Amino acid sequence: MRPTRPFPMPRRRGAPVAALCVVAVTLLAAGCELYDGDLPPLDALHWPGSMVLHPSGSYLYILNTNFDADYRNDLGGSITVVDTETLQILPDSTRCMASYGGQLALGTSTWGVDDGGVEQPRMLVATARGDGGITAFQLSPEGDRLTCLRQGEDIGSTCVNNMADLPGVTRRRRVLPCTVPTVVGDPVAITAIAPTAPDAPDEQDAFAVIGLRGGQARMITYIDGEIRGPNPRAGDEQRRRHLTEEPVTLANGGITFATHPLTGQTYLGARFESRIRVLRWLREPVTSYDENPRAGFVSGVGQAALVQLPTLLATQEIRSIVFSDDGTRLYAIGSSPGVINVIDTSLDDDGVPRNRPLARVPVAGQPSQAVFIAGAARDRLYVTTLRDRRVLVFDADDLTRLTEIELGSQPYALLADPWRDRLYVALFEDSSVAVIDTRPDSATLNRIIATIR
Repeated sequence: MRPTRPFPMPRRRGAPVAALCVVAVTLLAAGCELYDGDLPPLDALHWPGSMVLHPSGSYLYILNTNFDADYRNDLGGSITVVDTETLQILPDSTRCMASYGGQLALGTSTWGVDDGGVEQPRMLVATARGDGGITAFQLSPEGDRLTCLRQGEDIGSTCVNNMADLPGVTRRRRVLPCTVPTVVGDPVAITAIAPTAPDAPDEQDAFAVIGLRGGQARMITYIDGEIRGPNPRAGDEQRRRHLTEEPVTLANGGITFATHPLTGQTYLGARFESRIRVLRWLREPVTSYDENPRAGFVSGVGQAALVQLPTLLATQEIRSIVFSDDGTRLYAIGSSPGVINVIDTSLDDDGVPRNRPLARVPVAGQPSQAVFIAGAARDRLYVTTLRDRRVLVFDADDLTRLTEIELGSQPYALLADPWRDRLYVALFEDSSVAVIDTRPDSATLNRIIATIR
């Protein structure tokens, strides 16, 4: 199987009908028998498609997609929490959501810092293609528990047989109270938007989400972990004031965001283009809420720069973009044709990124995801190949290939754990996550040392 989308749509024969039914329920608030079905497992992975790590390194969050449609569509996707010390799944922390999840993102607001001085984020959000929306969970300060809020209250586990039993959910409107549905068509990529003003409200979290087909984007602002208008009990129209009013077309096939470590600018890569866009976010003036209920909200987006990749092709099918830790380089991974583009993103004398293409290195095997890992002696770039089912390891300076890691299953998401010198690789077909040792002086360097299932 060779996916041509962020992940392929379900192969099961009844899945297209089920997906249409999800849309119908969302738009028409009608009942549908697709909700009669099994819930996803609480203690196992199923077609993992995205991962993020708590800043403390203590917990790994895995977005399960329900790709094969084995489970019900309204709550067939899930987020699994893994204790990275033991590599054990915490089943009581699993939360269900709509199927066909896209990506995960942590918010920028925090509970404060832990004893080690590490910030404790308050929000974890996910996109889902099953309902075209965003589901937001509040994290516990330690990061081990996810909460779906309604009017400031925890509604409990979202993995329930009858969704209408949950607070804020009815038989005619089967949407979690922490979900905003139909934000954009086919939502995949999501990124947190950091505050731009020093006096921006601390309780706000903002995100941008982009749809794969058509490249439309919406920006959304949360207050205290919830979508709320001035009246917390207001209906949908009032609640959706936290979304930008109209979607903005950014990039056809927009699929991946990355944040420049030095400037905080957001870079956007797209599958159906051969360029990378540098974005600037626009916000409402920060005044009192009495004067402006949307004070500090993200209200739009502009383009700060455009990086043209060195190719004669109309598209390189960019799958991921990643910065070096020092912000001087950006690596853009093209899948078809297979290529690693290297961009000079160092700052000029005016503090502006140069954004100059430096190199273009062909890579076979349908490369997809990449992570940068800094080292005392050598920086490395790890790149997955979908067709060859491997992880390739490159010297990040000159892109000399150092080694390759056989996986035996198709890799999808890739995530570095700097706390434990590990690499997590979501094995989409195998419903598992491989754990690879990346410690330079280890006897098991670049080997699979454990598997999370």
